[in-house]
Amino acid sequence: STQSTGSESCHDMVQGRLPELRAAFISERTRVPPCKMTGIIGNRKLIHPQPVEGLPRCVLEFKLHSVEQNKFSCKWTPPRDPYTKVTGFRLTINPPPDKGPCTAEVPEEVVEHVFEGLADSTQYAVSIVCFNTVGESSGRECQITTSAPTVPSQPHTPVEMPEGAGQDRIAVKWDTAVYDGGRPITEWEICTHSANNKCYTTKKNGMQIKDLRAGTAYTLSLRAKNSIGWSAPSQRISPKTKDPLPPAPVAVCNSTGSLPNSLSLKWMPPASPGVDLTGYTVFVSEQSRLSGGSWEHASNQAALETLISGLTAGTDYDITILAHNEHGMTSDPVVHKFRTAPPSCPGPPTALRLIKNQPKQIELAWDPPSSDGGTEVTGYTLYFKTGGGKVWKMLHDGARGPSHVDSVLPVDTECTLMIKATNKIGPSAGSEALRFMTAKPLAPSAIELAVVSVDPDGALQLKWSPPEKDYGAKITAYFVEWKEVDEDAWKKQNFQRELAGTVKGLKPVTGYCVRAWCRNSAGNSEPSNLITIETPKMDTDVSDLISDDDELSPTSSRAAEAAAKVDTTAERRTKAADRQSQREQVRAERARDSKSSKEERAEQRRQRVEAATQRVQEERHQPDCHDPVETEPAEHHQAPEGVSSQPVLSAAELEARRKGRERVVVTILSKMRAKTFLLCGATQQHGCEALADMCAQAAKERLCEGEGEESLPEFMLRVGALSTVMTAMTAYPGSVKVQNAGTQLLRSFLENGARPLSVAMRGCPHRHVMEAMRGEPWGADLNAVAIRIVDAYNAHIKYSAPCLLYTSPSPRDS
Repeated sequence: STQSTGSESCHDMVQGRLPELRAAFISERTRVPPCKMTGIIGNRKLIHPQPVEGLPRCVLEFKLHSVEQNKFSCKWTPPRDPYTKVTGFRLTINPPPDKGPCTAEVPEEVVEHVFEGLADSTQYAVSIVCFNTVGESSGRECQITTSAPTVPSQPHTPVEMPEGAGQDRIAVKWDTAVYDGGRPITEWEICTHSANNKCYTTKKNGMQIKDLRAGTAYTLSLRAKNSIGWSAPSQRISPKTKDPLPPAPVAVCNSTGSLPNSLSLKWMPPASPGVDLTGYTVFVSEQSRLSGGSWEHASNQAALETLISGLTAGTDYDITILAHNEHGMTSDPVVHKFRTAPPSCPGPPTALRLIKNQPKQIELAWDPPSSDGGTEVTGYTLYFKTGGGKVWKMLHDGARGPSHVDSVLPVDTECTLMIKATNKIGPSAGSEALRFMTAKPLAPSAIELAVVSVDPDGALQLKWSPPEKDYGAKITAYFVEWKEVDEDAWKKQNFQRELAGTVKGLKPVTGYCVRAWCRNSAGNSEPSNLITIETPKMDTDVSDLISDDDELSPTSSRAAEAAAKVDTTAERRTKAADRQSQREQVRAERARDSKSSKEERAEQRRQRVEAATQRVQEERHQPDCHDPVETEPAEHHQAPEGVSSQPVLSAAELEARRKGRERVVVTILSKMRAKTFLLCGATQQHGCEALADMCAQAAKERLCEGEGEESLPEFMLRVGALSTVMTAMTAYPGSVKVQNAGTQLLRSFLENGARPLSVAMRGCPHRHVMEAMRGEPWGADLNAVAIRIVDAYNAHIKYSAPCLLYTSPSPRDS
């Protein structure tokens, strides 16, 4: 290059050759295209023509660079023409693609282009030309055919990653640079060729396969997938999981229910990767005995929860749970601390059911409560109500269960039953109610018939016993039927409710069949035992055998016959008189023995009453440090001055009067018990007053029996009068009349039956007396009676009574 004008010397030329020279003119603003100059080396002068712009040349090379499923790329080499400038390239494809333009122009510096959106299995022609401001060059063309898509090619063999392996897992990775078959690869699949034969898919170039067995080798292969399908599997590898280890400790254990005598536990399974857990062993120990190491085996099981029973209420316990796996390995122990609930009332009994439903007799059964509250269940109490009633009445108290037979419920009535369990803490809640209809009454059972005597005058004296079961309906009548042995028709007689009767009008020297039956509102019973009798011959005089027209001469046949009859009749009468005399003698002897024994017992009773009365009078005249209350007038309890002042009653009369009073006592107590909690304080008051009057009257009339016989107060105490009176006084603490009447009856028990009273105070009645008098301070009068009851109790029973808290205003009373 040179900046001079005019001429320039060229050196190093080859002699004898025609050089081709070009010259370009450069200015500050433009560059003139070069022009050709020709000349001959030597002394000849070169000619410098003016530069001229022309058409560009065609590209030197145009070829296919890469082909994909629906696109391809092509490359070219620009022309090497320094005299013409190429400003760009124009590419044309035919037929036009489904997507994208059919012509593309690129600048001169670009030497590659990609056509997209082509159809599968289609032939395309692509041409290229160069262009500048002058025009276009000639073109070059190439042919290309797109192929159909296929599945990806076989993937590379996966590689194991030891850092990601474990007891239950394997980690692998692979190279994704594989031919995709003309469609992009959407996912990869790892398959295990072993017992489980599972496949795992991912879109990444690696995977961690979990939930495998520890210490086990697995065979794996890899496949690739595009929209066409899956590729062939790769070569297989066989990685192995790590060896098994013992389970982790059971660290999470919670109590799902704490009862006084049991613990309900539930825990989370510990970690044991790749190894199955086969079971758990539970050990329990009281914390107070840990120093001795007294761990007790509680259970062996496969479940994740357990119930540990037989524990002590309100006690701290340590629980240890050990996990075991299939290889015989055991986890490390972890101690969990729990505490049982304090003692409480038991749970309600369950499954109250009716076993037998008969008139006036039902049989019940139930299941014990699921929890006894930490203490033993001491009994069960049954309650009932009839119809649509809302008040529960006590049916039976103290049933040991789990069954009970009762005959109190009325027949043909809708009844509802409920049961409660009781321990030393108290009663449980009521069980689910059992509603049913009691059975309708049935005809009574058969009665037992017996013959008392058969009189010669045709009278048959009979007696019978009531039926063993009336099946819910009272007996309304007894019937006796009889007939002659050879006859079929029965004769009948109604004896109402009597238990004995006489059938008259029977023929002498005749065989009869006799039977009896009874009736209630449901029907007639079966006939009783059948009795066959023969009536005796009737007594007759000679005048009855011979008429006025008969002759009595010895030669007369009628006279001889009459004489024989007279002899036979006289003989029979003699024998009958002898038998009657013997029977009367035996009855007289028995009556004398009975009368003497009755008189002896009556005398013993009178003496005992006099001694008791004298002792009571002496106690009342002497002040007692435990009894500040004024005693009643002496004349009210003054004993009779002598036996002669009282009317002398026979033994039968005494026995009848005693039984009558006992029936009255039982009736009064039954009515008091039935209306204890029905707001009937008048019934309790009148019942206590009546019983007290009967005790006073019995002592005044000296009706106590002799040795071996119980007095009227003793009988009252035996049939539960003490519990009934104390319940009534506790149920009506605000009723002064009930308290005074009950106090009067208790004082009568003290005066006439101190020892039986102390015996009756054992067990539940004694506890009721103590609790009632401690919890209901009714005044000095009742407290004084309480002191005497306790003194009598301690004097006769070697048993310590609990301390009482009296609220009397006087210091000496406390």
